[in-house]
Amino acid sequence: MSIDALLTFVRERDRTRYDVFAQQGAEPTEADVGAFERHVGFAFTPDVRELLLHSLGGLFVEASEAVWPRAVELEVGPSWTFLRGVQVFSLSPEAPDFLDMRRALDALRREGVEGLVPVLRVLGDADRWCVDAHGRVVLWRHDEPDAPPEPAGVGLTDLLVRELAELDARVERRLALGRG
Repeated sequence: MSIDALLTFVRERDRTRYDVFAQQGAEPTEADVGAFERHVGFAFTPDVRELLLHSLGGLFVEASEAVWPRAVELEVGPSWTFLRGVQVFSLSPEAPDFLDMRRALDALRREGVEGLVPVLRVLGDADRWCVDAHGRVVLWRHDEPDAPPEPAGVGLTDLLVRELAELDARVERRLALGRG
């Protein structure tokens, strides 16, 4: 899927259901991305670079409080009920800490993981979608840190659209249950 199709997909979301933030106006430069690629030791694919440099890079989409109240500490429930948003990490110098790809990489390295760069996260999930040195988008599983990462089978843009569609489905399910 192209960035334009992704942009259309994001724009069509019901804004009353979601809080949305993107790095619009604070996109990283080619030099920022190139310096980071040198830091990690490999180049990103055109798909990943395009999203990082686009205004939708650094994207944060979360179900609004009115639709889906945040979990209360120690609350239990089905795992899907905690997956209330999606975020794409950013290389923007102005990225907030929780969206900063450099910080996400440092956190993954503290877990002992090398050779992967986190690019996308589903809020409420400890797993991370990453890019490996071969340019593949893969899922690193927090509970199985030494297992080989699972290939997404799609590029970053298509993965993002898939994750946003799954978020839509969870929001619909949440609303159908009358909890929001």
